[in-house]
Formats: sequence, structure tokens, C-alpha cells
Amino acid sequence: MVLVLADNGANGYVVKSLDSSGLIFQDGRILLGDYIVALNGTSLRNTTKDQVFALLQQCQNSANNDLM
Repeated sequence: MVLVLADNGANGYVVKSLDSSGLIFQDGRILLGDYIVALNGTSLRNTTKDQVFALLQQCQNSANNDLM
């Protein structure tokens, strides 16, 4: 998934592309052009891309732990 800042980050991030073989694409709930304003209850407003990717990694790790 490629995320691009929306309105300088004031309103989170916009989904610009999705990997058609990835879980997010296959799930179908996130679409191109969607605004992502929070992950697991953590706001993405006024955050850096590094902070967003760290949160995405935490979400992935949490999901992997739930599968074990």
C-alpha cells in the first residue's frame, strides 16, 4: 500500500496504490482514494510517514500474533 499525505497531513493519508496480491487489496475494505485517519485507534493526523509505517508494522505484528 502506498500512502500519500493529505492536506499536509492535517487529515491523515490518502491510499494511492495497493498491491493486488496483498491482504489489504484482497480484503476489499480499503480502496484507492480512501483517507486513512487512524490505525488501531491511533490518529494519523499530523504524523510523519515514518510514524505511519511504524504503526502499520505494529498492526501487522499484532495480527500475526493473533494468528498464533
